[in-house]
Amino acid sequence: MLTGKGTAVTKEALGKQKYVVPFAALVTWSGALACMVSARDLPFARFDLGLPVLALITVLLGSKFTLQLPRAKVHISVSDTLIFAILLFYGGEAAVLTAAAEALY
Repeated sequence: MLTGKGTAVTKEALGKQKYVVPFAALVTWSGALACMVSARDLPFARFDLGLPVLALITVLLGSKFTLQLPRAKVHISVSDTLIFAILLFYGGEAAVLTAAAEALY
């Protein structure tokens, strides 16, 4: 069987297409559940002015800049680094919500 671009598609590959939408729904609902649990369990006592500043920098600027690791062909975005810093300083709940905001922006 050929597609419009002339590439061959097997019946096996077409059969796997039916799993795409249920998988996307499962991932979406799992992410929403993780965000709800993180919002419920936020440790507000640990927060200071640094968290909103880090979160805003992460969401607005983080994904636009990447760093190349020395002696490797690997690039890491600044947002990954800032989310990891939020994880270390303010806990996993704040990092999950910041990562979700950054992904949706």
